[in-house]
Amino acid sequence: MDDLINKFISKKLRKKGQDYQLSENSRVTAQDFGQLSTIASKIYQHLTTLSPRLKAGSTFNELVALLREMRNRDQTLSNEAVDEYTHINILEGFPLNKRASWNTILPWRPQISFDIDRLEVKVTLPQQKNWTLQSYPPRLSRIGMTFHLIVINRTDPKEKAATAHTTMVFENPPKEGKSLTTAMRPDLFKDSLIIVIGKAQYYLFNMQATKDGPSEHNRYNATDIMATFHVRNGTLLKNKPVAHKPFPLPRFDPSSGSEWE
Repeated sequence: MDDLINKFISKKLRKKGQDYQLSENSRVTAQDFGQLSTIASKIYQHLTTLSPRLKAGSTFNELVALLREMRNRDQTLSNEAVDEYTHINILEGFPLNKRASWNTILPWRPQISFDIDRLEVKVTLPQQKNWTLQSYPPRLSRIGMTFHLIVINRTDPKEKAATAHTTMVFENPPKEGKSLTTAMRPDLFKDSLIIVIGKAQYYLFNMQATKDGPSEHNRYNATDIMATFHVRNGTLLKNKPVAHKPFPLPRFDPSSGSEWE
């Protein structure tokens, strides 16, 4: 009888321990998800503050999904690699606008780099911009561009983020103009996620061609995550190659359809 009681008590204690372990795992998972949601929220708020007309309902959830993937990939790194590599670059190219991006309204991209010695983000516009590779609306006057960054504390995302931005620069297609460079020097945390955002907007002449103004058409506006950097304890982590998932293409049978003559 005593043996049966002891077995019963042991079983209950094991079950209690298992339940506690599950509860602890759930707590850690919830805390981790909360951090990712906070990071996504800060990025989302910054994007939509820059271009409130472009926001879509799915944007926040898409950011959370990408950050989860970043977290999952980071967890596969070895103890040695975790202090050398990052997957934050999985966010690069993320567009706020689902109908236009930097690549659809401009035929070139700026060069964006992080100078670890000066602790600054450099943005350079190329001299050769290949304007002839792009078609533009007939009333296009110029294109206005600004660059912004947000620095998030990876260890404590709830801490107030640091920000910086450039002044607006204009380009006038098809004039090539000249190469321009600027630098943003944000305050950094010990473990910093740096998100660089580019905003480009067409300016159109009025019907009389007497003055111009920024177009609010969603096909003439882009607000994209252009570059990302992860700086930890004064070290710029290297980007691990990531394969960005393309948009799904419609399936079709190449043996069917209209014939060529």
